[in-house]
Amino acid sequence: MKISELKQPYRRMAEYLAERNTDETKDVEILVKAFLWHLTDTLFWNDVNYGNYPEITEEIKTHFPADFDFSGDEQPLQIPNNPIIQNRIYTQLAKEGRFNELPATCEFSEPVELEVWDDDGDYLDKLEISGKYKGYYIDCTSTGLYSAYQHAQLPTKK
Repeated sequence: MKISELKQPYRRMAEYLAERNTDETKDVEILVKAFLWHLTDTLFWNDVNYGNYPEITEEIKTHFPADFDFSGDEQPLQIPNNPIIQNRIYTQLAKEGRFNELPATCEFSEPVELEVWDDDGDYLDKLEISGKYKGYYIDCTSTGLYSAYQHAQLPTKK
């Protein structure tokens, strides 16, 4: 995930850590810029990279200036109470890689091609995902069988 794709305050935190890096590359993956700075909890940043937003503990805050702004300044996305429009919005969010804004259970208006895997790193593959159920990304095969994956990202460009 790129720093620019993060919601606040995680984006601000990653930008702060990236500024301390001497690499001049702009907006590369968090792993390159922020994770390599072993100034904060690696597990914390791995969660952020997977689109999760863990609690910012007092321990994490000790690695930032005392006046650092940890507030989230973005308003949550307002989804209308119309299933057809909801599904279109969820599909667009997935196509843009904004997985943190998707609810734990949602349906896409059309399948979205994503790379998926579980916590063990197993099953990394590019699949047509039809939505989420209880936090898992779901694909349906032509035989009607369902598979569930814990993590997803937009396909890597090669």
